[in-house]
Amino acid sequence: MKKLRHLPLFKLAICFLAGIVLARHYGMATVWVCAPALPLYLVCLIRDRRTVSWRFEWLIALSIFMCITGAGAASYLVATYTPGIGLAPINCEQVQVVGVIASEVKENAYGRNAQVALAGYMQEDSLKALPGKVLMYFDTTQTAPLQLHDSIFATVYITDLSSRYPGYLTYLRQQGVSHSAYCKALVAGGPRISFRYHFDRLRQELSARMALLIPDAEIAGIAQAMLLGDKSELQQETREAFGAAGVSHILAISGLHVGIIYLMLNALMQVLHLLRHGRRLKYLLMLVLLIVYMLITGASPAVVRAVVMFGTILVFKIGYQRYHILNVVASSALIQMVWNPEIVFNAGFQLSYAAVTGILVLYPIFERAANSPYPLLNKLYGWIGVTIAAQISTLPLI
Repeated sequence: MKKLRHLPLFKLAICFLAGIVLARHYGMATVWVCAPALPLYLVCLIRDRRTVSWRFEWLIALSIFMCITGAGAASYLVATYTPGIGLAPINCEQVQVVGVIASEVKENAYGRNAQVALAGYMQEDSLKALPGKVLMYFDTTQTAPLQLHDSIFATVYITDLSSRYPGYLTYLRQQGVSHSAYCKALVAGGPRISFRYHFDRLRQELSARMALLIPDAEIAGIAQAMLLGDKSELQQETREAFGAAGVSHILAISGLHVGIIYLMLNALMQVLHLLRHGRRLKYLLMLVLLIVYMLITGASPAVVRAVVMFGTILVFKIGYQRYHILNVVASSALIQMVWNPEIVFNAGFQLSYAAVTGILVLYPIFERAANSPYPLLNKLYGWIGVTIAAQISTLPLI
């Protein structure tokens, strides 16, 4: 508890998180309850703090925490506010829409589908702006190849989302998908001008070069999946083998891979320490390269979380600032919560930060309890301790 006094970002992140959770259950009432804390804090600032008691210091701290809780609640309410327009004007209608394919085109028993970011729809020979995202199902008889970032002009039938799996509906809504669209006719074409398209092209080129360097197709597919997040060349037998061994997560780009890249960059750029401001230059280059790697691999939520966390560490190091690792973890979580408050209810976000926080808090206790005079044995205890700490911290969520 004494260390908690020196973790302001950790406490602010907890308050912001509490505001989001309370707003989800109690709505605007949370903001009204926390609103009086702002004028109270402004009044406290006027007072001369040299003559106040410890009770007044606690009052200032309480007002700050309530303000942050209210800010978290307000951010969640703003993010989830829908003005009631959206795709409602064309719901349950057949219309012609213009949009861009915003996800990989997948094929299943029901046909091909992809998320499509709409730009507008045709009404009386004029294009009406209509921003929104739909899950579009394509006719299986369509022969036109569709890829990510393709511009399309389609005749579709818009309906509400429906699925027998509530979790899948929640996932789609978190992705910003509000309706389903069944494609009747489709024309694909137009320039691919999205920012993400250029990084996808770069990933494809790197995958092709990797395939040329590695003659074995199976090993090349594994390398492309583990390093670039490209699973297009991964053989089905390989997928089944990794699944049977229970290590399928290795094939998915995650915080583990970002951590390895971080350590490799840190080791390769040690020579920059010879320069006058070499350390700052090294950390700045590492930050830029991690962001580029995140974009090349598709910016999946797990990679974004890891890059934000390591990026926060690098920002502290660039400024030669002392930091506590729990403050770093909290600040990365706070950045993501401010950007997207609904991410708090994502299972991956919860498990990731619960595991990291549990390791940082519980592992030192295990390390002190299992200390021995033998270095190799201490390493073994360390691996066991990290596993136990992560399991204990994530067990309530699981």
